[in-house]
Amino acid sequence: MVDEQVTGLYFIGKLHRMWIIYTEMHPERIDGINNDEYLDLLKNISKTNGTRYELYSLLLHKR
Repeated sequence: MVDEQVTGLYFIGKLHRMWIIYTEMHPERIDGINNDEYLDLLKNISKTNGTRYELYSLLLHKR
């Protein structure tokens, strides 16, 4: 599905928050992300086809 591709990740380090952008209308907030986890996600998401479900899998694997 077109709407499943992650098109952006926005990280707010001060708040330990990341926003996953996969549709224009419904960004999704993920709390409790630190800078190291964010950088690791960026490195690992490039090894996938970039769907939000693969990003969720990477997040769960780290927790």
